[in-house]
Amino acid sequence: MTRRTGRLTVAAVAAGVCVAAGGGYAVAASGRSETVTVCVSARTHALYMGRCARHDTRLSWNERGPRGRRGATGPSGPTGPAGPTGPQGIPGLAGADGTAKAYGLITPSGPTLSLSTNVASFTNPLPGVYCVVINGASPTTEGAIAVPDYTTDTTIAGTNGNIAHVEYESNAANCPAGDFEFRTFEVIATGSGLGVSAANEGFFFVIP
Repeated sequence: MTRRTGRLTVAAVAAGVCVAAGGGYAVAASGRSETVTVCVSARTHALYMGRCARHDTRLSWNERGPRGRRGATGPSGPTGPAGPTGPQGIPGLAGADGTAKAYGLITPSGPTLSLSTNVASFTNPLPGVYCVVINGASPTTEGAIAVPDYTTDTTIAGTNGNIAHVEYESNAANCPAGDFEFRTFEVIATGSGLGVSAANEGFFFVIP
């Protein structure tokens, strides 16, 4: 350790503490918030650690300085690899039964009925007329909903294309009493307007 002569101020002593006492104490490395104490020799003004002599001066300070200002946010890191697939969850509870009384898909080829429930029978007495018999339901007390089936109707996208149309006939004028009647049409768009004609089209119906 190099000894200095002359008078040291307290600030100079504090500035040199990191290399004092033979370099055996690394203040900044520990990171702990504790008090550091050294002694200043009254004769040589050198620093040393341990119990201070009678005429020497004791210096104490915290080794951790005040908190600095918050730095700027660094750039986002790269996306990490995907983690492993987690275990399969517990199966959910079965949902409640729906409230529809009946439903079905009618395909014009045949025609045929599929994807149906609670449908007793159906007939196709005229082009574009379908009479459907539903178990436990009557058109006098229930209604119906129907939509065209793009897969089996004659709708053609584009200018002047054909458009399939379906409607529910509440008074069932073309069907036996008690049947639900559905009417289907082919709508042809032309430069002069729309041409509508009865035609067998595919559609899906529901009796709510």
